[in-house]
Amino acid sequence: MSTQRKTARLKFLEYLKRRAQKRACLVEADDSEKRANLLAHRFVVMDTIGGALRNLAVPHAIIGGHAVTFHGRPRMTDDIDVLVFSHDVQTAVTQLQLQQVSSLRTGDCSGVTPDGLRIDLVSPPNQPWIGAAISQAVTTPHGPMISAPYLVITKLWDSRGSQDETDVLGVLKKMTDADLNVTRELIKRYLPNDADDLETLIAMRNY
Repeated sequence: MSTQRKTARLKFLEYLKRRAQKRACLVEADDSEKRANLLAHRFVVMDTIGGALRNLAVPHAIIGGHAVTFHGRPRMTDDIDVLVFSHDVQTAVTQLQLQQVSSLRTGDCSGVTPDGLRIDLVSPPNQPWIGAAISQAVTTPHGPMISAPYLVITKLWDSRGSQDETDVLGVLKKMTDADLNVTRELIKRYLPNDADDLETLIAMRNY
């Protein structure tokens, strides 16, 4: 990661710290109520997602904003991001009956189900962690959800700025010490250049 990008990330984290300090006077109950309302909305959508993915028979894991919500930080997004193997992308398009299919920035594809739900099929090229991320997904009523440590990997691998970093902070905040250590080991194995950034995010997660 370039020095310029690391500097920008540190500035963003300092901004989060200042914002948290300004919000310190808010009543915890207000935050809890907001979170409960957001989660209620998101899990209604996620129930729909479970139905949308019911016919997807290839190995996969739900990632993106819905996985962030599942692991503890409510995220308002209606697109469904699904991690699949590259050789299964076209089969997934057929099984999900996707229409209006277009290419994604990462080289994969996006389409709309007959019910109008947009699904992004994501398969990061040449990334050795995909198989483990899919095989170790958490079984839920909404479908296989990527585990928290591997969710952090997906966010750091394809970080597009403040939203992804905010998502990572929210997920890290809910992790146990054991989960944090697992995440550290996975980052060292798969994304060693991001190890320092992970430690910075861990240090900032409670702000």
